[in-house]
Amino acid sequence: QSYKSKKMERVALYVLTLDAMNFCFWPTSLFEEEKEKNTKEGGEEEDNPLEYEHLAIALRILAEIDDDPDFNASNNGNDNENNSIITCDETFALSPKNLSMLTPSKLKTLLTPHLTAQFTPKEENNTNSTCTIPLLQERTRLLNELGSNLIQYHNGSALHMIQKAQKSSSSLVQIITCTFPGYRDESIDWKGQQCFFYKRAQIVVADLWASVGDCGRRRGKEKKSDYDNPCHFKDIQSLTTFADYRIPQLLRHLGVLRYDDDLSSKVDSKQELMAGSMDELYIRASTVVAVEKLVQLVRDELLSMCRASDDGVGVVEDGEGGDENEKKMMKTKCKILADDVSAVKLDWYLWNLGEQMDREGKLGPHHRVRTIFY
Repeated sequence: QSYKSKKMERVALYVLTLDAMNFCFWPTSLFEEEKEKNTKEGGEEEDNPLEYEHLAIALRILAEIDDDPDFNASNNGNDNENNSIITCDETFALSPKNLSMLTPSKLKTLLTPHLTAQFTPKEENNTNSTCTIPLLQERTRLLNELGSNLIQYHNGSALHMIQKAQKSSSSLVQIITCTFPGYRDESIDWKGQQCFFYKRAQIVVADLWASVGDCGRRRGKEKKSDYDNPCHFKDIQSLTTFADYRIPQLLRHLGVLRYDDDLSSKVDSKQELMAGSMDELYIRASTVVAVEKLVQLVRDELLSMCRASDDGVGVVEDGEGGDENEKKMMKTKCKILADDVSAVKLDWYLWNLGEQMDREGKLGPHHRVRTIFY
């Protein structure tokens, strides 16, 4: 097992673990038992500070704790691939076997020190701010499912599962949803038609592409070793935006989405919507459609700039006439950018913008649904 492949296996397991738990992070009061306990002890009801990035950091710390001497040792320049299946043993905290045997109390014990360390006391005389992991039972169940089904269907190897997709992002989404029932993010509309969102399954693929794939690499810059990388997905444009709560919150603020009076009242009053309801389905479906239209608008604008460069419009002139080399460079750049536009990259931009504006208090409330899908 080469150092490079073993490292990729660990990154893939980290991504799968994180995205198996990547749901229901909207700021909310402590859930059921935590809320009841806090009230009985005479404390005030407080918002739970836990967010996605806190969980990502805590899991990263766990993933970096690896007692496997073969992995931590230098590879001595020997990075030859072979046909063996790459797996992780129990020294890796996020190995399939460890995930399959997790209990809620064990998961809480593993994560809590790395979560609470990220929060500072609100006041000098306070102890460390505490955070609650919402839906802990469900998160544990999904991690058990992840570990058990990797072992049962993919020889205990995330990399082996990914290789079966043959560099197709849509095929990997299908493999993930077939392997792990907890990723089957589906709904039925009022006409009885089945709707597929697959938010977390698509995020797994996008995160793998970003972390160990060729995301951001310019065409023609591939290395010979890259051709064996199963995360160099050739059809990343087939993925849709990740229909959650932050993107529609931002799109509504920007006027891209409009809710009717009844739905506006529910969202603005922070009323929890029923999972699978028509309100939830329409918000998510319209978000997907809106982002697809935005992708097309951006692509059309870039192609328009390509055509403008042919006519010398918008190109810095060199003397009396436009520089032909500069025109060609501009046209090539715009064409590459247009081909590179995707719902995935636009989602990343919109999500980060939404996170920033929400922290600054510039956005109204987002819709609230207690769900495992986002």
